[in-house]
Amino acid sequence: MEANEKQPDLTGESGAESAPESENLAPEPNEPEKHKPIFLSKQCGDDPFREEKEKSTRPFSVGIWASLTVICVCIAVLLTFTLTSAAERKNYRQALEDLRVNTANAPTATVDAENLKILEGVLANQSLYADTLDAEAMLQAAFKAYVAASGDRYAVLYTEEEFNAMREETAGQYVGIGVHIEDEDFTVGDETHKVFRIVSVDVGSPAEQAGVRANDRFYAVETAEGSWKLISALGHSGAVTAIRGEKGTTVRIKLFRQNGERYDDLTVTCERKRIDVISAEGRILEQDPTVGVIRMTSFDLNTPVQFRKAVDDCIAGGATRFVFDVRGNPGGDLRSIQAVLSGFLREGDLILRAVDKNGRTAQETRCEVVSNSGDAEGCNVTKQQIGMYRDLNFVILCDQDTASAAEVFTATLRDFGLTKAIVGKTTFGKGILQSIFEIPFKEMIGYIKLTTHSYVTECGESYHGIGIAPTVEADRKAGTESTDISRLSWDDDNQLQAAVRALNA
Repeated sequence: MEANEKQPDLTGESGAESAPESENLAPEPNEPEKHKPIFLSKQCGDDPFREEKEKSTRPFSVGIWASLTVICVCIAVLLTFTLTSAAERKNYRQALEDLRVNTANAPTATVDAENLKILEGVLANQSLYADTLDAEAMLQAAFKAYVAASGDRYAVLYTEEEFNAMREETAGQYVGIGVHIEDEDFTVGDETHKVFRIVSVDVGSPAEQAGVRANDRFYAVETAEGSWKLISALGHSGAVTAIRGEKGTTVRIKLFRQNGERYDDLTVTCERKRIDVISAEGRILEQDPTVGVIRMTSFDLNTPVQFRKAVDDCIAGGATRFVFDVRGNPGGDLRSIQAVLSGFLREGDLILRAVDKNGRTAQETRCEVVSNSGDAEGCNVTKQQIGMYRDLNFVILCDQDTASAAEVFTATLRDFGLTKAIVGKTTFGKGILQSIFEIPFKEMIGYIKLTTHSYVTECGESYHGIGIAPTVEADRKAGTESTDISRLSWDDDNQLQAAVRALNA
């Protein structure tokens, strides 16, 4: 989960081509995995692994180095702050104002500025590309690298453009290609690279039309300038920005796809379009019309409304029992999971307890009447909606990609004894929250996401790094791993069959 300065968010880095906003319950990037050797066919002039020359005529300036000096100190100090209570948010805002006034005289700033000036001199005097160095791009890369080196694998620095794109998607609509991704370390020959593993592909999306499949690995993107860049070189937010863009434009992406004992190296072209995110939808099971299957792919700001509609439509269609399918769900916004769970709980029931770095309870999220504004209106909870689904008969279906907010959904309904069974595989195991803060840059706007809290649900035990074990173990049918879950037939969906058997037990 992520959170902005005012509201925690339970999202994941996974999600449709970006990381969501607010207190984030998305999964951590996977640990490095072993894969079959990958056979690459490199062509001259079309190789994303070679060095690319960036063109710009903007020289370095004292103003830029002064900005970097201030920013380095700002970030260093900001990393000592976490978002906890209303009082601390007030302190945080005061701290930002103090930073704007005091950082110019910080002694470390002088040392950093001198070292950077030395580096500038070497580049200006020795680099073959001295006349075309892009000072702005290099400065931005330095900021991002500074944050990435913090030791927090969730820490990300966003430009204003990247942050706005993230907020747009969290609200349930964005321009892109319609894939849900997660970061992964992927071995190519003797080297490990950062890639985007495709968790799922939206039905009817540009990605589906281009032939993208679940478990494909995006490893390079063609930028607007026409050059190929590795995902590892662009970084998560940079790669997401490169994949997204203006409606009607195209983007080319290189990917690896497993083919027996090897991986094929493919290139796909997708035309970007506006995507309306459907994060919760339901259907009556054809094999048993008394069973409604509610599939939730994320917890976005529009998920609670979609969830209630899906459940109510299934009830109207004759469903008396339910399978809540959160397989592959990477998480989402804390406000979203609060609104969804409020339909099952009693007022005052605990959903999540956030703990800060000092071991203190920083925030408790409970079932209660909630009134949000703006993009978060879909997460409002009325008195009548509290407990409206408490008497439903249901099981939860999860897998190893169920993470963050989706784990809060699973754990909370388990803790209160409301689910008949948890079916599938042990979940991802993410029990930490991220928060988003605005950075007081000079002459620019930036935002930083960093891990600020761990959390527990009603049971009081952390599942971070462990996951939630199912009460009924069920594996996917062999050979269906590259098929998106939403496209599995009844005969091929062993896990859904197991969930229905658990309902009947």
